[in-house]
Amino acid sequence: MSAFTCTVIRSRRPELRVLIALLFLLFCTPSNASLLTLDTSETGRQFPIQRHVSFLEDARGELRPEELLRGERDRMLQQNQGRNFSFGMSSSTYWLMFELSNNGLGDDSASMQRLLEVSYPPLDRITLYYFDSQGNLQQIESGDTLPFLSRPIVHTGYVFPLNINMGETRRFLLQVNSQGSLRVPMTLWEPDYFHEQTRSMMLLHGIYFGIVALMFVYNLILFLFIRDQTYLYYIVYIAALTFFQSNYTGFAFQYLWPRQPQLNNPIIIYSIWTVQIFAAQFTRRVLDSATTQPRLDKVIRRLGTTAIVMMLLTPVLSYHLTLYAALISALINIAVILAAAIINAARGMRTARLFLIAWSAFLLGAMILGGVALGVLPVNVFTSNALIIGSAIEVTLLSLSLADRMNQIERERTRAEQEAKNALLSVNRALLESNKLKDEFLNTISHEMRTPMHGVLSSIDHIRHQDESRKRELFVDSAERSAQQMMMLIDSVLNYTELHSSSFKLEQGTFTLSRLAESLDDLFRKQAEAKGLHFSIETQPDVPDLLIGDFRRTQQILASLLSNAVKFTHQGFVRLTIALITIDDRRCRAKIEFRVTDSGIGILEGTESIIFDRFRQLDSSFSRGFGGLGIGLATSKQIARLMQAELGFQSRPNEGSTFRLVAEFPFSPKNSARRKAEALQRQWQDLAQDRLALIVEDNPVNQMVLKASLTKLGLRTLLASNGNEAITQLLANPVDIILMDCQMPVLDGFEATRAIRQLANDKSQVPIIAITANAMSKDRERCVEAGMNDYMSKPVNMHELKEKLLKWLPLQRRDNDPS
Repeated sequence: MSAFTCTVIRSRRPELRVLIALLFLLFCTPSNASLLTLDTSETGRQFPIQRHVSFLEDARGELRPEELLRGERDRMLQQNQGRNFSFGMSSSTYWLMFELSNNGLGDDSASMQRLLEVSYPPLDRITLYYFDSQGNLQQIESGDTLPFLSRPIVHTGYVFPLNINMGETRRFLLQVNSQGSLRVPMTLWEPDYFHEQTRSMMLLHGIYFGIVALMFVYNLILFLFIRDQTYLYYIVYIAALTFFQSNYTGFAFQYLWPRQPQLNNPIIIYSIWTVQIFAAQFTRRVLDSATTQPRLDKVIRRLGTTAIVMMLLTPVLSYHLTLYAALISALINIAVILAAAIINAARGMRTARLFLIAWSAFLLGAMILGGVALGVLPVNVFTSNALIIGSAIEVTLLSLSLADRMNQIERERTRAEQEAKNALLSVNRALLESNKLKDEFLNTISHEMRTPMHGVLSSIDHIRHQDESRKRELFVDSAERSAQQMMMLIDSVLNYTELHSSSFKLEQGTFTLSRLAESLDDLFRKQAEAKGLHFSIETQPDVPDLLIGDFRRTQQILASLLSNAVKFTHQGFVRLTIALITIDDRRCRAKIEFRVTDSGIGILEGTESIIFDRFRQLDSSFSRGFGGLGIGLATSKQIARLMQAELGFQSRPNEGSTFRLVAEFPFSPKNSARRKAEALQRQWQDLAQDRLALIVEDNPVNQMVLKASLTKLGLRTLLASNGNEAITQLLANPVDIILMDCQMPVLDGFEATRAIRQLANDKSQVPIIAITANAMSKDRERCVEAGMNDYMSKPVNMHELKEKLLKWLPLQRRDNDPS
């Protein structure tokens, strides 16, 4: 090389001239060291030649090999600093030059042959130039863009024969370019030793591909039997990884498509994307990242989706761009997968530990190969094949982690099956217990229904044969109490059924506490006094009387509490106290306590938790000794919850119990309630005069009872046995109100109501009150949907009937009514 970098300084002082001369010798040396000549007799069997190679980057591709071989561009050459040539992703052409001499030391042959190996198969084009003995330019072309069989020596890398005659020094020039990563690891070999080492490398690669093939077949068989998608992801992953490795090492080009070099670059890209897609899916399944790491799982899914999109775009994008994208995406994928494995391993997941070791082995192999490429690590069998070794370890450990996951799933399945078996046994025991309780309940309900029915029938029989009026009145009272008791039982069963069918709804209406207390007194006073108990209902004077709420359900809860109190008290008292807790006059809301106290047997310790259970009494002997269905308190508790009320108790065995129902009701002031009651009484006297009610009922007994009730209230009546007759009677008579049964032959009450509402005259607006044996909340809704104004369940209570008539009669004024 002839280019020098120096600075000339002129000085008149001699000592300075000496200093300048020394600096000239020191700093004005050539900027690029001269080309080193390597004696082939000193290279041995294998020699890394990089240290003796100079290189030149030709960004524009303008240089010609002749001028470089003649030394015309020597001043532009750069000497390698002992590292492997790795130029990264470069589109430039690189020229690499070295000189070999044959001094004949220790060799009697006239010429010496060496093999130059460039052990990096993914190079697009590599050409060797040199001048032969006659000065003619010779060139040998190779690269993965040319058919494989065009190579001078059949090998997965690029091998060029070099012949140097005795006493000759020859300059060699390599021209290298590639669309992908450009790396030129160069080794000078003795031919025999090269072939010996090639056989060793083939054995190593054979072991690697054999391990991978074994893992592939083994896991494929498992997938065909188990049909778990994790195995599918794994076998596609190792297939894609093997395809990449075989392409990267040149074996795929040599054995699969030696005449189609155009496949080399695209297949590398597709295999990288495929590896990422299935590595992501395999990671998600093995680490169960959707459950253990939902955020990282989203990242892994998005990376997999990105890989699919980029793979589809590969045909329309440049190879350089897609390779960059694939490598960057691969690095991100590895980082995320390792992060997920590290987190799960730190949490004690055994499969994650094997998974982490597997990926760490693969990453370590890649790092070692990178160190070799950068010249940081020495070139030997281990470092040159670190990626293959790491990949073999990874594939094996991933298979073990997959097997461990399957074993863990099997253990969890066994444990789950055992837990399910235990749960099934528990359910069976509970069902047996429930069936036992229900059988006892059915036996009890049969007994409880027959008891009041016997009272009704026996009382009626005695009334029929009794002439003395006082005794007849006693039997009438007995029959009434028995009928009321039976209605309470029926209401309890219906409410229980309704509560457990999710169709239960509270009914809001106006009622008075005095009426509530009176109805409870009628139900239980004579029953308590018959047992010799003192029965009382005490209402504190400050409690509002006119309330808004569900009268029937409030009455049912208190009736259940009072029934139990009377039932379980043999001597002493039963008392209902109604007290005011808080009152908000501005919002007209009052919180009221209903307290039922008795001096009965109390509740045993340890049984408090089952008091409100359905079908439960303290033991089955209670139903025989005390009666009852065992659902009263359970139903009362649920109704209280729906009323947003509190139902609780305190008790001591053999000393008695106190049950408290605390509920909040809207109320009307006392004066307003009194004035309203007086006004209603005056209004009834006016409304009842000369009013005509149509009774639509198919049952003769019910017709008779309703007719008697309405006549007693002062109304005139008409009868109809079905819907058609009802419409005929309505059109022919000035009907003020209709009491409509729902289930009738010919035309039922619902269809009859709809037909009446569609009449083209003012009779379409006549008030209709449903009178039905269906007592569920959904039945009331069905009546309202059909067009009925109100609803009453059988048997009809006289007081309730009067309230309904007061509510709806004013809406219907006949033409001859005084207004």
